[in-house]
Amino acid sequence: MVLDTVVKKISATKHLLLKELMSQANDPMIVKRRFRMLAQLSQYESQIYSKIYQFETNDFDEYFYSLEHTIREIEYVTDRNA
Repeated sequence: MVLDTVVKKISATKHLLLKELMSQANDPMIVKRRFRMLAQLSQYESQIYSKIYQFETNDFDEYFYSLEHTIREIEYVTDRNA
């Protein structure tokens, strides 16, 4: 199910960001970036729930494309090279 996969990906990403935030607490730039990423990820998570709720299709290729696109977006939101 898309929701289960997305929730697991977001949860794992949030956990990693929190670990990085704690381990790099002495670097104010990293702290700000991790807080920003966590805030953006939470906003994106809310948007994803709405999109999944409103998603209607009979085409499973579209369903899986949506999942792949969502996972890439989560990675984009938390890109450390940005």
